[in-house]
Amino acid sequence: MDNIRDMIKQAFDGDANAFEKNFDGVMTAKMNTAVETKYNAMFPSPEVEAVADPEVEVSADSEPEVETQETED
Repeated sequence: MDNIRDMIKQAFDGDANAFEKNFDGVMTAKMNTAVETKYNAMFPSPEVEAVADPEVEVSADSEPEVETQETED
């Protein structure tokens, strides 16, 4: 808000260089805000869902079961 007041004062005083400098500062801030808002509207940040760990069955046997085949001799 102070920059705008300064710009008006500088315009009345005829100080074009200072007016231009303040104008550029105000417009840069407004442009950055506008670009950021548009970007966030076009590319919203994905919401991270909490993923539960899958349930795994654990047997009490510490040795794995091995299938054996009998062969006839």
